[in-house]
Amino acid sequence: MEAGKLKEYIVFKQRNLTQNEFNEQSVEYITYKETRAQVIYKQGNKVIENDEIVQVYNPIFIVRNYLQINETMLIEYKDVRYRILSIIEDRQKQTKTIYTEKVNE
Repeated sequence: MEAGKLKEYIVFKQRNLTQNEFNEQSVEYITYKETRAQVIYKQGNKVIENDEIVQVYNPIFIVRNYLQINETMLIEYKDVRYRILSIIEDRQKQTKTIYTEKVNE
């Protein structure tokens, strides 16, 4: 692990289901962990959705191996949320590589 490459600051958000007095369930994301990561942009695309041009980015985040994260979490980076698609662990380098896609809100 080359610690000097972990230059970007990211926040992991964990999904939390809440229920109000009318038994309505709502999903909110609370901060789980704040850490540093290496961010790599491998691909991007422009897509037309609902007669609107949307730019889709799929960055890759590389973090240290000790973080206990899963695919149900979100990553917040520069005020943009990313959905975790897969997590690949590399024990030799002591890193986790996280493949994501941008959440269009």
